[in-house]
Amino acid sequence: MIKTDENTMDPRVKRTRNAMRGAFLKMCAEMPYDHINVSDLARVAGINRKTFYLHYSEMNDLMDDVEDHIIAEIRGQFSNDTTDAGVAGNIYVLYRYLQDHSDVMQSLLNDYTYDHFARRFMHDILTSDCFRPLYGTNPARAAIAEGYCTSIFSIYEAWKKSTDTQLDLKGVADQCAKMVLHGGIKM
Repeated sequence: MIKTDENTMDPRVKRTRNAMRGAFLKMCAEMPYDHINVSDLARVAGINRKTFYLHYSEMNDLMDDVEDHIIAEIRGQFSNDTTDAGVAGNIYVLYRYLQDHSDVMQSLLNDYTYDHFARRFMHDILTSDCFRPLYGTNPARAAIAEGYCTSIFSIYEAWKKSTDTQLDLKGVADQCAKMVLHGGIKM
């Protein structure tokens, strides 16, 4: 797939790619990645197979494009504030996105057939400059970020499954930030 700036893209191309991304996300919420094929995706998107291949050489190219858009959408909402409050706010932005798009994000992050997406998503989100306080200039940045990713996502998953409603999503994000920034939560 040729990377092009969305702002300079012909509106028809933009509309077609948005339709394909939307169809892909709809299908991801309903089935594993390895069950999605070009013919079915084209039908759901309202295009023909040839149109798909004008934009992407294979399904993995579309998956990469979808990843780029999701990551850019979330990162576009992040604050550059690297204080404790800024990190907590950015964790909240992430949690809110996961909650607002729970049907598809649940599939993309938890289904082994989307493993590439989960790894890239977590890496690209948590290595954003706004999360630098988590790992500083440590040369093991990638490994540290992966550990924090696991913690941050595990806390969110545990909160979703919990019947304890004392903390709202913002409260969970604040407590998560305290834990990852300071090594614990003082109750």
